[in-house]
Amino acid sequence: MEYIIGCDAHKYYSQFAVIDTEERLCLQTKMNHEIGAINIFLYRFPRGAPVALESVVNWYWIVDEIKASNCKRR
Repeated sequence: MEYIIGCDAHKYYSQFAVIDTEERLCLQTKMNHEIGAINIFLYRFPRGAPVALESVVNWYWIVDEIKASNCKRR
């Protein structure tokens, strides 16, 4: 199954929403910003799953987490 992952980044946490290719909500979660947590969360999805990241100040480390999980930033 293919997924599209959205990330709404805040200062201390991020909200994730995951939909399938038929635009059904599969998962929604709030995650505190801890190094490695985003990588672990995203690693369960297929390699190359697209992740849409809201542009915010200090977002660069979140991109590193996305890359480490084998997902792609969109």
